Amino acid sequence: MFKVDQTADAGGTHLLGEVKLPPAFMVRRFGKHNGGDGIRTSGGWTFVAESGGVFTVYEWRCTTLSNGRGSGSPTVREFWRLWEPVRLNIGGHDDTDWQAFRKWLRAEYRAFVKAQASAAVYEPRNDPSDLKRK
Repeated sequence: MFKVDQTADAGGTHLLGEVKLPPAFMVRRFGKHNGGDGIRTSGGWTFVAESGGVFTVYEWRCTTLSNGRGSGSPTVREFWRLWEPVRLNIGGHDDTDWQAFRKWLRAEYRAFVKAQASAAVYEPRNDPSDLKRK
């Protein structure tokens, strides 16, 4: 339905909406972000729909890059390692269905979480039955 294409022309896209997702999920699922503009955003991705519509997902003023040291914001490195959901911006053109794109992103996250849960391996380290009696 949508694919990452960091070479797609995102010119003229603008903020259309938001999605709450963990930044670390975005990196794990879609690869390295584009590095942002170095001022207000530290990174994002460009996606292309089967229909040709272009969408962007990016953080906006969430890190010390734009907010400065001492702001309480995470560094760029810390931000992209976060597994707690944060607001990420969705950009696109007015004639695109950004809500369908957001729905797809959420479905990708749910599938990722489900796959991670299925792949989880039981580790008995903290199981009381594994403790030796003295």
